[in-house]
Amino acid sequence: MEIKNTTVMDKKFFVCFQRLTMRASRALLVIFIIAALILLLGSAASLYEAIYYIVYFNDFAALPSALVTPIILIFWVCWMIFLPNFMFKRSHVRNATVKYTFFDEKFSSETMGEGYNSTLEYSYGSINKVYESAKCFVIYIDKMSVCAVDKEGFSCEEDASLLREKLIAVIGKRKYLIRK
Repeated sequence: MEIKNTTVMDKKFFVCFQRLTMRASRALLVIFIIAALILLLGSAASLYEAIYYIVYFNDFAALPSALVTPIILIFWVCWMIFLPNFMFKRSHVRNATVKYTFFDEKFSSETMGEGYNSTLEYSYGSINKVYESAKCFVIYIDKMSVCAVDKEGFSCEEDASLLREKLIAVIGKRKYLIRK
């Protein structure tokens, strides 16, 4: 039985895929949260100190150095929000069309884009893990190979559930994670 999908790597889908991928690694997410908390606490402490010097000593010299940490925090948050958009502009698969075909023993992807064409085949045994969100399937082959399958690219609605059942049967429930 064949399941076919056509995924267009437009900006909307690419940004959704990148945000899901960034949230997928719990260690990376923990590092981002810890860094944001450290910057937030540092911002609060430096602003408190600047306000203290301004109110009690009428000394405005501490204000510029107190604003450094909040500015870094603002840049950090903006970087995390706009990183997927930046990655889309630099990606070689920008606006490419990927045609996936899922067979019984393997699946293939045919990518066609601006000056970029490739055809790859993967066995189901090479899949490390799968994340499923409301919009897509993210299939991790290894650390360098990821397949993003848009759920809107199936010809009929039941193909997404058939693919889910196939992937769970192949890799097991422990490696198949559903993210909302």
